[in-house]
Amino acid sequence: MSDKAMWNSASDTGWCPDKSEDEIIQLSSISGELDEKSNFHKENLFDKFCRSQRLKWILLCSEQKCTNVSGSMLCVDGDCSNWNSDCSDPSKLDFSILFSFSFLHQADRFVNAETPMQAPCQGRGQRASLPLTLSTFVPNTTKQTPKSQSLDRLINWRTKKPFSTENVQDDDFIRKFAVGYTATAYADDIHRKGFLGWLESKVVLPYGNAYYYWTAVVTVAVAYNVITILLRAVFDEYQHPYYIMWLVLDYCCDLIYICDMLVKFRTGYLEHGLMVRDLRKLALNYVKRLRFVLDVVSILPTDIFYIYLQNINNPIVRLNRVFKLPSVFDFAEKTESRTSWPNAFRLFCLIACILTIIHINGCLYFAVSEAMGLGSDQWVYNDNNLTDSFSRRYFYSFYWSTLTLTTIGETPYPEKDEEILFNTVDYLIGVLIFATLVGNIGSMIANMNAARTEFQARMDAIKQFMESHRVERELQRRVIAWYDYQWTNKTNLNSDAALATLPPKLRAEIAIHVHFKTLRKVTIFQDCEAGLLVELVLRLRRQVFSPSDYICRKGDVGKEMYIVKEGKLSVVSDDALTVYATLAEGAVFGELSILNIAGNKNGNRRTANIRSVGYSDLFTLSKDDLWNVLKYYPEAKKLLINKGKEILRKDNLLDETVEDEQEQADRLADSFQARLQALKDRYETVIGRYEEMHRRMNRRIAFLESKLDRRYCQDTTV
Repeated sequence: MSDKAMWNSASDTGWCPDKSEDEIIQLSSISGELDEKSNFHKENLFDKFCRSQRLKWILLCSEQKCTNVSGSMLCVDGDCSNWNSDCSDPSKLDFSILFSFSFLHQADRFVNAETPMQAPCQGRGQRASLPLTLSTFVPNTTKQTPKSQSLDRLINWRTKKPFSTENVQDDDFIRKFAVGYTATAYADDIHRKGFLGWLESKVVLPYGNAYYYWTAVVTVAVAYNVITILLRAVFDEYQHPYYIMWLVLDYCCDLIYICDMLVKFRTGYLEHGLMVRDLRKLALNYVKRLRFVLDVVSILPTDIFYIYLQNINNPIVRLNRVFKLPSVFDFAEKTESRTSWPNAFRLFCLIACILTIIHINGCLYFAVSEAMGLGSDQWVYNDNNLTDSFSRRYFYSFYWSTLTLTTIGETPYPEKDEEILFNTVDYLIGVLIFATLVGNIGSMIANMNAARTEFQARMDAIKQFMESHRVERELQRRVIAWYDYQWTNKTNLNSDAALATLPPKLRAEIAIHVHFKTLRKVTIFQDCEAGLLVELVLRLRRQVFSPSDYICRKGDVGKEMYIVKEGKLSVVSDDALTVYATLAEGAVFGELSILNIAGNKNGNRRTANIRSVGYSDLFTLSKDDLWNVLKYYPEAKKLLINKGKEILRKDNLLDETVEDEQEQADRLADSFQARLQALKDRYETVIGRYEEMHRRMNRRIAFLESKLDRRYCQDTTV
């Protein structure tokens, strides 16, 4: 629809009888995103607004079927029942004005209702600078229609409910990866949620340090209950004198249990790799797990049974506190993943489990002895000496439990049925549990020696190879010494294989962490952009040199540059008798030979003999890797070459004549490359047009053939 037709349509409706043609065209420009000739674009924009129930917007159309402004579509809260049926199809609409507003800030990014612009005035051909509001688009009628009254109410409500997005921080992840992200929508979500939004920002991270230390506190409380409840219940002399202390500790642990449940209601979890922060989801995730049932059982107020037992000194009623034991396993799992000695920690956990089982069984043995009668037979605890202390009773019970569960010693034979049953259960527990524990200990010890076993197998293989090929003894000694050095310094020979299991992103971060600072120390790489250094870091390779090994010799073609990580290198004469200099950790050499600087009097050859004093670890960067990276960093390439030339000029090693000739040749090569690329682009364009023309021709031929076939069929039928 042309601007002229739009003006005529608007004038015919009586919507803007006193507005000039230019003014109407100016108003229609606010929908500049809309292509009047593209129904597809209209449909996308139409769907974009209608898909969200929260957007409140107004469409004023000037088609002849929708020219009555009173029949314009007003959609509030998704109620579009008053829409003109002819305008419901977006393909039939030709929008002259699209003005949108919203109760939320998502719509503000499309149209700002308070933006000053040229608004229509009363007289035709006149203009006035006014803030354009929604009321500007309402027909100037003496009597308001129901729709115009609703429109006024919407305007009033919008002005009374301002939304603020000040001091809202963008989320880095959303800003980098979210499609169509705007900080306004994120701000609106925060302001809409209010206090709940603040709570969601306080989610406890399950892999954070704070949660780890909290699980350590819970583990201490659980261990206290597991060890002391049964001990105090069996040995009265250990409970009664310290009653106040036990009471305080008991209820402190109960408080920790309650706090732990509150923390678990706020502990986040990963869903498709993203941290869930929704309060309802977090609560449901915790409630639906068996852990919640165990936590509830562990905190039940069983202390009320003190009233019925009439013995406040008996803590057996608190035995339900041991149902919190899975929290200890969580702490052990997190610690195992954090510690640098996982095998030693696993061994410690197994020993702790064994001692705990022996402790519980010893307490049960003494309780059964008291039930059967102390000193009543040989199997029960002999209490002939009434002055036995608590330590004597406990340690004898612990000793008896150890002998029974490990089945490595002789114990008195049980005489009563209850004693026989208890002994049988103990033997079964000892066979099942300790067989499992001993098996785990054996596997852990084997894992601890796995690295040494693999290393020894490799050394034996290389020894066998050297013996079978009759390698001289001195060289064999050097090879074995190199292996010993690797093992002594805990150098992982399979570091590349170990890192290969990581994703490329993590491997890159590890390489950057290890080598980035070292590479920045190189003189020619200083002041280079970080992207170039990162690319180079990923291409560094480690090499280890034995004592007296030559890293390079004078006159060799330089294909790598070297960075000394550990060890010392000596710059020696040709006969290796004179030491000119010593290179220590952090030294760099060979960087000029891989730059291919024109006019270098030394060419790309080494100018000194460098030999390793002891075992030396070096990082190398090859010439091919450097130039492959520099292709994508032309400015850095110029910077590196200029720095190399400055270094050569200081040492009077740069031939300026050759340099000028080389620069001229480089310019000609660059010009030729640019023209060649232009020809390639033109060739690709021509090929593309030819292929498109060929496809069109094939479609046209197919259409004509089908048309001829149909006509032939009709003629045949006639």
